[in-house]
Amino acid sequence: NTSLHMVSASQTDSVYTDHSPDAVVGYVIAPFLPGKGSICYKLLFEADTHKLCYLRKDKISDKKSEGFLPAELKMLGK
Repeated sequence: NTSLHMVSASQTDSVYTDHSPDAVVGYVIAPFLPGKGSICYKLLFEADTHKLCYLRKDKISDKKSEGFLPAELKMLGK
């Protein structure tokens, strides 16, 4: 059974650099001042192998902010 745990950016970096087993870390690449129509990238990496396992390019809108959306996290947690 998969479970999701949200942690701080520094904890995410530690999990990634320590090659923690059974962990996936997420990163978001977005403009410093994102606005409607800006592009963001959402990435998930296996912490132990650093293998990219999820990549999504999204356009920021009124319904989609930068970062992972609750619906995406629900899907990824399955």
